[in-house]
Amino acid sequence: MRILGSVPGGIQMNKLAFLFMAGGLSVSIPALAAYSIIQGSTSESETWITIVAPAAEKLRIQAGAESDPVSALPIEVKRVEYPGSQHVVYRIKIVGLSPQTPYVLEVLDDRGRVADRRAFKALDPKQANGRVAVGSCMLRQLHNPYLWSNLAREENRPDLLIILGDLVYLDRAKLLRGRPPQNGLEAWEEFVRSRNAEGLYFWENLVPTLSVWDDHDAGGDGVDSSFELLREIRYVYDTFTANDPVPGFIDAGPGMARSFQLFGKNWILMDSRTFREDSPSNPLFGHDQNKWMLRNLKSGPNFILSGTQFYGAPIRKDSLEYNWPEFAIEWTKELREHAEWKRATLAFVSGDVHFSEVQELEPELFGYWSVEITASNIHSFGFPGHHYLKPNNPRRRVATGTHNMVLLEFTDQGNGFGFLTRALGWRGNDLFRTVVSIGGLQPSITVAQESGCEKLLQTNP
Repeated sequence: MRILGSVPGGIQMNKLAFLFMAGGLSVSIPALAAYSIIQGSTSESETWITIVAPAAEKLRIQAGAESDPVSALPIEVKRVEYPGSQHVVYRIKIVGLSPQTPYVLEVLDDRGRVADRRAFKALDPKQANGRVAVGSCMLRQLHNPYLWSNLAREENRPDLLIILGDLVYLDRAKLLRGRPPQNGLEAWEEFVRSRNAEGLYFWENLVPTLSVWDDHDAGGDGVDSSFELLREIRYVYDTFTANDPVPGFIDAGPGMARSFQLFGKNWILMDSRTFREDSPSNPLFGHDQNKWMLRNLKSGPNFILSGTQFYGAPIRKDSLEYNWPEFAIEWTKELREHAEWKRATLAFVSGDVHFSEVQELEPELFGYWSVEITASNIHSFGFPGHHYLKPNNPRRRVATGTHNMVLLEFTDQGNGFGFLTRALGWRGNDLFRTVVSIGGLQPSITVAQESGCEKLLQTNP
């Protein structure tokens, strides 16, 4: 059985730890479990799970109800190797689940001993109440274990986790020297290092996790569709993450695009890298993905998500609105027309910018007040008040630059589109809390609270 040894610690530990990490050394933290495990695409009856393990070990995987673990569930296991690597990925499909039943996954070593055990559940698409955590930007050298341990607490633990880009920094194998991977093996090895370093993959209770890539986990800073390793890296990414489509629940679109319905909302995850700059007339998402998005709009509340910001022109940062302002106007107009025809109400979620914020979108865009929620800097380059270094954003209502995860909390509101948004900090405190109500002619944010630290920085930047 492999024991997780020395792994990068978080910058919050102390100044000496940060200096060690900046120099490329690691800080030891206690092992959380034997293997790096994540639960991926999940429905009410099916789930996908991946395990990263040394190639020299021959593992056996089994799963059953928590109350009766020996009653084995139907399970399919594929062991994926990569030439030249000493680590493999076990890709696991489990069927026959029920949302009301807690389950246990067990990993057995070559002697038949249980080397790792995790709890997991199915999702209930019919459930009206629930919590979705959203974040982006996970640099392993700046890993913040306290953020993951606080997110795993019952009062914060999400029903679904969505990573909007930069799950792995492929161009930061050496922290202070950016360099894109030169081949698929280098990408594979960086995924292995990230999987073995970060607290997400050692949770006792697994959480269904979906993701789409952005530039750093597609190869490097600013990469687009012309990057020669994009296809090979996509294969590596898919092998580790298990974003597999699930018939009847998770629909696959072009690239990494996915759509599903959960907690009374329609969720559309857009791929902002595969088709970027592939077509001058649709430079971010590409024609096919854009058509797929419009087809997948549903009557009622809709979230449209992307690793790249949609409406980021005020801060002059990579976004649909800033990079391609004329196209953004036409894109918004077409989206509004289809949304009105389908009676779909829209909200947006994005990542990338290394701070989290909630900005109000003026009714001139869609005929009502909406929001774009940006969830960024799970643990990467950034610091409290980072957002104040950007140009003024008149749409911004709350923001934080501290390592954080954004939680969207839903309660049954009938046909309404309202929810609580809170940024969970690594200390376990809420950096901001915002109640959002979308679709009206009045401003969408009705309650907002920022942490004292952020207020102080706003007053004295």
